[in-house]
Amino acid sequence: MPAILDSPEDIDTWLSPRTFDDKVRALIKSYEGKLECYPVDKGVGKVGNDSKDFIKVSFPFSFPLSI
Repeated sequence: MPAILDSPEDIDTWLSPRTFDDKVRALIKSYEGKLECYPVDKGVGKVGNDSKDFIKVSFPFSFPLSI
């Protein structure tokens, strides 16, 4: 599950080297907003790959997506 952080302060708290304290624990919650999902190229999962094509939305696609 990705961390979805709402503010620069939340990002700083999440990335700080502090121990797992109450401020960090408070950031761990279910996201209540709406998310969009898109299929991505298999190359996204390879650390050495870096391409602007990976962030382009490819249409058409249909649900449910096969993984």
